[in-house]
Amino acid sequence: MVQTALHLLAIQNSAVPLPTFLYILKSPYLKSGRKNPEAGNVLEVKLQSENFTTVHLDRIGALYDREKSPELHELIGEWSKFSGDTDPRLPSAWAKALSNLLKKLGWPSDRDCPLTSREIQCLRKWNECLDGLASLDSLLGKLSRKHIAEELQRIVQGNLFQVKTKEEPILVADLEQSMGMTFDHLWIMGCHANCLPGQPDPNPFLPLALQKKRGLPHADPKRELQFAEQSLRRLIASSEDIVFSYPLWDKENELKPSPLLAQLSIQETEREIKTSCRIKDHMPPDTRLELWEDEDHLSPHKHEKEKFLERGLSGYAVLKDQAECPFRAFTAHRLRAKSIEMAEVDFDTRERGILIHKVMELFWKEHKTRQALQKLKEEDKLSETLVLHVRTAMQESGSRLFKQPRFSKLEEERSVQLLTEWMERELQRPDFEVTHGEKKESVTLGGLKLNLRIDRIDTTPDGSILLIDYKTGQTKPGKWFTERIQEPQLPLYACKMNPQGIAFAEIAKGKIKWRSVTDKESSLSGIGKPPREIPVETGWPDWEQLMNFWQTHLSALAQEFSNGRLVIDPVKPGDTCRNCGYHSLCRIGETEPDDENEEAE
Repeated sequence: MVQTALHLLAIQNSAVPLPTFLYILKSPYLKSGRKNPEAGNVLEVKLQSENFTTVHLDRIGALYDREKSPELHELIGEWSKFSGDTDPRLPSAWAKALSNLLKKLGWPSDRDCPLTSREIQCLRKWNECLDGLASLDSLLGKLSRKHIAEELQRIVQGNLFQVKTKEEPILVADLEQSMGMTFDHLWIMGCHANCLPGQPDPNPFLPLALQKKRGLPHADPKRELQFAEQSLRRLIASSEDIVFSYPLWDKENELKPSPLLAQLSIQETEREIKTSCRIKDHMPPDTRLELWEDEDHLSPHKHEKEKFLERGLSGYAVLKDQAECPFRAFTAHRLRAKSIEMAEVDFDTRERGILIHKVMELFWKEHKTRQALQKLKEEDKLSETLVLHVRTAMQESGSRLFKQPRFSKLEEERSVQLLTEWMERELQRPDFEVTHGEKKESVTLGGLKLNLRIDRIDTTPDGSILLIDYKTGQTKPGKWFTERIQEPQLPLYACKMNPQGIAFAEIAKGKIKWRSVTDKESSLSGIGKPPREIPVETGWPDWEQLMNFWQTHLSALAQEFSNGRLVIDPVKPGDTCRNCGYHSLCRIGETEPDDENEEAE
């Protein structure tokens, strides 16, 4: 509740970091977060999908429907108006202005249910903080928004927002808190030799000799022993019914009772648990348990089957997800759940990949052959041409970076240098012609239609076809040959185009190379090196058998998805689950701790 109010005050010049904006947007203490949360969820998806890192309150009106979300519109309007008031004010004036803003936004009034006791106490303490701020007029004078926000933050941190509770018959306290108290019954726990007396812990910023001389707490073993003896004498006098206890084990270490207890005439006994709070201990032995088995298939609805067979799914991601984990494919492509990550501050790897793809598309659309590339280099026009294509790609992709001239220049230089190095690799190949760039195709496998877009198709003078996919990150061509094909993109294109080779064009800083597999009988056999170990069952180097391998295994994956297989079965639980955004749905990593420490009395 209090953090929401502080965030509203701390805004500067109507520019709000995206995490702070989403925090306010979803706050249950404001009307916008209580009455129309759907509008806030839609706006959140738009902001994260478009890679916003900072939200300007006066510029986001086009991202939401004002008529359908009046509470959201009121929040943004009032907050923007409040942030525009930058004139210095007295603390009392700032406190009044903030109170008025909170009242307009329904903080925390205008709720269907009344405030809880905890919230009422928090609200009272907050009002005390505002009163404390308003009383500083004569001391601080007029302050800017930034300084008044810092002052209120300091006041809030200096107050204890601790909820008052009613008196309870059981009190849990440490040795120092129990001073001066008396008890009807007393249970002293942790009385083992490692804890009573405690270990010395002298202050590292004071001379040790001085601490011992002055008898400061925790200075030396003698001081700890004296404190433990005094505490025991005080506790023994505070109650007529006392139980001392200690744990028998600390992990693999066996513990002994404190030697101070030997001075007391008490009898050591094993603690017996007469009653248990665990549900399983109260179940009769003949109770019949109901067995529940999760279904590993959920047949698609008729409208889903229509989409799978007629309209099709976009891209190859469904087969990649089905290979990695069938439940991931079910969640992403049938439940249509999306995991949206927070945008990077400036230019992230995804945007760099889009930029490189666009530049390569523009370049080969204009210069289709190796001879044309060779001519550009000989005429010393290659760098100039790449600069023009990089700038055009930035404009067409609507990159945020293009709106920042200095960063745009740096990224332009980086991209041109990277692509110039890549073009040297292209020139090392025999003659070729780029016959298609970003070609759209569709393929049907196992009852599933997929709408694809191939980055590039090269044709050699002898008619051999090479399918190329640009990659600006890490590539793993070995996954083309696994039982469940985890990199199905190029093999899937191959099933449609029947080429003589497929290749990753790895265009990354320090990693400029081809990663390919080709028909050894074709003119493409010299492009890159195939993965070191290709399983025998794929049939390679017999190209026709390898094509049959891909066709069979990709069809099986497609058939699994079409039949509704959704079992939680990650191909590599460590890597697969680490990079998955659906942990809250499958809950594969949840375990139930069973760590019990018995204590002896």
